[in-house]
Amino acid sequence: MRSRLFALLGLAALATTSWSRAADGDVTAAAHAIPAWLRDGVIYEVFPRAFSPQGNFQGVIPQLDRLKTLGVNVLWFMPIHPMGKLKAKGTLGSPYAVRDYDAINPDYGTPEDFKRLIAAAHQRGMKVFIDIVANHTSWDAVLLRTHPDWYTHDAVGQIIPPNPDWVDVADLDYSKPALRKYMSEMLVRWLRDYDLDGFRCDYASGVPTDFWDSVRPQLERAHPGVILLAEADKGLGDAFDVRPKLGVEVKPVPEFAQATAPGAYYQPGSFDGSRPGVFYANMRNTAETPKFAMATLAYHEGIPGHHFQIAIAQELAHLPFFRRILPFTAYSEGWALYAERLAWELGFEKDPLDNLGRLRDEMMRAVRLVVDTGIHAERWTREQAITYMTDNTGMYETDVVAEIERYFVDPGQALAYKIGELKLKELRALATKELGDKFDVREFHDQVLDNGAVPLDILEQRMREWLAARKLVKAAEP
Repeated sequence: MRSRLFALLGLAALATTSWSRAADGDVTAAAHAIPAWLRDGVIYEVFPRAFSPQGNFQGVIPQLDRLKTLGVNVLWFMPIHPMGKLKAKGTLGSPYAVRDYDAINPDYGTPEDFKRLIAAAHQRGMKVFIDIVANHTSWDAVLLRTHPDWYTHDAVGQIIPPNPDWVDVADLDYSKPALRKYMSEMLVRWLRDYDLDGFRCDYASGVPTDFWDSVRPQLERAHPGVILLAEADKGLGDAFDVRPKLGVEVKPVPEFAQATAPGAYYQPGSFDGSRPGVFYANMRNTAETPKFAMATLAYHEGIPGHHFQIAIAQELAHLPFFRRILPFTAYSEGWALYAERLAWELGFEKDPLDNLGRLRDEMMRAVRLVVDTGIHAERWTREQAITYMTDNTGMYETDVVAEIERYFVDPGQALAYKIGELKLKELRALATKELGDKFDVREFHDQVLDNGAVPLDILEQRMREWLAARKLVKAAEP
């Protein structure tokens, strides 16, 4: 069950395409075909700088056996290339601001060090992927110095970032055939020279789909069975215009905190982009969360839930700093509950068991309303609350105890979750009714997310003002 936990958490946030070779030698796509070793496996994201005291490749090798015992069979390395310094965020900069695609960050070791690490992983039956950031580079990148014409320019000829908030990176222009040729050959070189098993394609939606379509057969010829992973925002384009730049990773709750921690929680990343958001999963008893509940849990804590909302708020440069960090439970937790249902509406839970997991959590939230009220209005004892929740949810007692003790010290929190979700659903229903065929759910979500966390009455006021303005525009349209 431990391996299934991280497999589902990883795959709920990742999409994959594999390739097969026909009898005549042509490479054809097997859409959404996930190999069994990946579908039922465990993806472990490694940031070499933070993974071990050494902060390099050599520090990873002694930990491989420990990871193997946890069920890990895929190592996914965050970008291992040299990081840019020009316009860098924070003291160290972001690993996603790549300075040289063909080099390895010397802080992590040498090419030979990385090859030894890959060989050690393969000896243990583990696959190795690396992050590829194909949409943009740092401002002091080798490519920008040698091929400035490969970048996107504005009307006055200045190179620009992918969006105004991503000030530490420069946008690549995939209308240039020479850039496509370079990127294709670079990916093939990494497969060939390092015996990699695949790539995690950062911000894959920021690169034209036809590039990925054209490069996949080349990669397959270099390494049959190669896998490309991408963040699962395919389908999100129908629901969102605004998306966060900051990535998210999955980690176990530290052992010392497992007994009293919830089943999962989210920790925001750094404002300078040097540390991603973290989705912490509690491993105290892996039977607490069945496999069919993992997808909903991932959508709640990750994308399009907490990570999506909180990371976007952190990146809202037009807001003062305190507004970007100010939390309001009803708004943030209400958004996470809303996101669970939204993921289902968008078709992310095609397996009926995944939807069963969503409905199971709906039942748990209903029970929490009773328990929260019982404790603080009816003076229930701890034992009464535990018994009620256990009898009506089927949750494991260890999970129930952690939940109940949380409600005792945080009155109204469980109520705030549901109140926030209901308010968002109410506002969306109102906008849908008032705007009719002019309603655009992307615009609705942008309005909800583009002002950070706020009290619900302020959210409603702002959304009604937006709706009134949209109705005026609608009335003026032919």
